[in-house]
Amino acid sequence: MTHSAEDIHKQFQREFTVGASKGQSSSGIRRAISPGEVKKNTLISPVRPHSQTSNPLQQAGVRYITEDLIRKISKESNLDLVTSLNLTLSKEGGKKIKYIENLDRLRKLQTLNLSYNIIEKMENLDKLLRLQDLNLSNNMITKIEGIENMSSLQILNLNDNLIEHIPQWFCKKLKALRTFKIARNKIKSLSEIAKLKPLPDLIQLDVTGNHLISLPYYRLYIIFHLRTVETLDSQHVHDKERKQAQERFSNDEVILLEKKLEEEEFKYRQLQDSHSKSLQEKSLQETSQHQLESKERNLRDKLKQLEEELAAKDELLKRKTSDLNKASQKHYQLEQELAFYKIDSKFDTLKEAPNLHLESADESSDFQESPYIGRARFRVNKYAQETDISVRPQKAHMINIGKSFSDNQAFQHSQEEHTKTDVEKELNKKQKELQKTEEKLKALQSDQWKTESMLRNATTALKKIATDRFTPESFQVDNKYKLPQILTKKMQKVNELRDTATQMESEIDRTQAILVKNTNGLQKLKSQLAAMDINSPLHASKEKDIVEKESQVNRMKEKMNKLQQELENSKNALAQETADIKNLEEALSTGTFKISFCHFFACIIICL
Repeated sequence: MTHSAEDIHKQFQREFTVGASKGQSSSGIRRAISPGEVKKNTLISPVRPHSQTSNPLQQAGVRYITEDLIRKISKESNLDLVTSLNLTLSKEGGKKIKYIENLDRLRKLQTLNLSYNIIEKMENLDKLLRLQDLNLSNNMITKIEGIENMSSLQILNLNDNLIEHIPQWFCKKLKALRTFKIARNKIKSLSEIAKLKPLPDLIQLDVTGNHLISLPYYRLYIIFHLRTVETLDSQHVHDKERKQAQERFSNDEVILLEKKLEEEEFKYRQLQDSHSKSLQEKSLQETSQHQLESKERNLRDKLKQLEEELAAKDELLKRKTSDLNKASQKHYQLEQELAFYKIDSKFDTLKEAPNLHLESADESSDFQESPYIGRARFRVNKYAQETDISVRPQKAHMINIGKSFSDNQAFQHSQEEHTKTDVEKELNKKQKELQKTEEKLKALQSDQWKTESMLRNATTALKKIATDRFTPESFQVDNKYKLPQILTKKMQKVNELRDTATQMESEIDRTQAILVKNTNGLQKLKSQLAAMDINSPLHASKEKDIVEKESQVNRMKEKMNKLQQELENSKNALAQETADIKNLEEALSTGTFKISFCHFFACIIICL
C-alpha cells in the first residue's frame, strides 16, 4: 500500500494529536537534540536556547557592524584582502548584531559567520559574489532572501531560525550549493523540501527539529526525491533506504508524472487552439490589409486625377482671369478716352495752343500720366499739335497784329468748315444707327404683342376646356387625346438631352485641354530624354516619368473617346426625339385644330 505526501501529512496530524495526548512518540518519528541540551521525553523538537529566555534585546544591547570592527576581528587593515570573517561575538551575553551592514567592501570574502546573533532579516549581502560559506544559525530570521546573487555559495547554515518556506528561486540561483542546514525551524510540509530537487550537487541536508520530521516515511520521501543527498540529518544514506524509498514512492511519482503529463497535454491543446485562432486572425488581417492597400491605391489614383483636374481648372481660371483683366483694362481705357473726349470737346472752340518750350521730359511726365485733369492741360485739335501747357513763365513774342489778322481769320474759317463736315458725317452715322435700333424695337414689340395675343387665346381656350365637361368627338380615341401630353413629355426630354449635350461638350473641352497639356508635357519629357546621356542617373527616372505620362495620355484619350461617343448618342437621341415631335405636331394638325392647338400651347406653357 502506497501513500502520497498528502496522506503522510494527514497521518502526521493524527499521530501528532494522539502522541501529544499520551505524552510519548511513535516508533517511526525521529527526534533530534541539539548539543548541550538535556534529553526530555517530548514529541516536538527541543526549544531553541534563545527562546528559553526572554527577548535578548531586553538583556543585551545591539552592536553594529563597522569597518573598524571588521578590521579588529579579521586583523587586516585592507578590507579588500579579507577572505574570512567570524562575527559570532558572544554566545552567552553581551551585545549582539541585529543588522547586516557595511560588508560591501569585502569583495574577496569567502567565509562569513554571523551565528548566535539577533538578526531578523537577510540583507546587504548582494555584493558578496565570492562567498562560499554562510552561517546564519541561531538568529531570528523568518525568510530566506538577499542571497540571489551568490552563485558560488556551497555551504548555507540556517539552523535555529524561524523560517517556514523555501523560496521558488532557491534552486535556480544557488546551483553550486552542496550543504544546506535548516534544522530547528518551522517547516511543516515535505513539499518545501521537494523544492530542493533541482540542486545537482546537494549531498548534505539537515532538517531535524522541524515539524515535518513527525510525518511517517519523511526520510524515505526525502531520499526518493533528493537522489544526490548522501547525508541526511547527520546520518549516512544507505542503499537499502534508497531501495525502500523507490518501492514506497515510485507509484506516487508515476501518478504525479501522469497528472503533469495530462496537464501539459491540455496546455499543448490549448496552445494549438490558440495558434490556429492566431493563424485565422492573421489571414483575416492580411486580407483586410490587402483590401486597405487596394483602397489606398484607388484613393491615390483618384487624388492624382483630381489634382490633374484641379491643375487644368487652375490653368483655365488663370486664362479667364487674364482675359477678364484685359477686358477690364480695355473698358477702363475706353471710359478714360470717353472722358478725355468730353473734356477736349470743350476746348475745340478755342484757338491753337501756343508753342510750348519744355525744358526736359521729366517736368511733363507727371502731367502726361495724369488722367482727366492731367489731360485737361491739352488742347485736342486735329489741325494743331498737342502740347503741354507750360507751368513756367513764357517769353513774350511781339507779332504784327494788323498783318496776321486776315491770315488767322481765313485759317479759322477753313477749320470751322472742316469741323462742321466731320460733325455732320458723325451725326448722319448716329441717325442711321438710331433708325436701325428703332426698327429692332418695333419688331420686338410686334413679337411681344403676338406672344401676348397667343397667351390670351391659350388662356381663353384653357378656361373653355375647363368649363366643358365633354370630350370632343375627334378625341374619343385614347391615342389622339393623349397626343398633347406625349408631345409635352417629348419636349421636356428634348430639353434634358440638350442640357446633357451641353454638359458633355464642356466636359470634352476640359478633357481636351488636359489632353493637350499632357501631350505637350510628354513631348517635352521625350525631348529632355533624347538630350540626356544614357548613363546619367536621371535617365531611368525620366523614362519612368515618360511611361507614366503616356499612361495618363492614353487614359485621357479613352475618356475623350467615351465622351464623344456619349455625345454622339445624345445627338442621335435628340434627333430622334425631334422627329417624334414633328410627327406628333402633324398628328395634332389633323384633329380639331383650335382645341388641340390650345391644349398643346397650354402644355407648352406649363412645361416652360
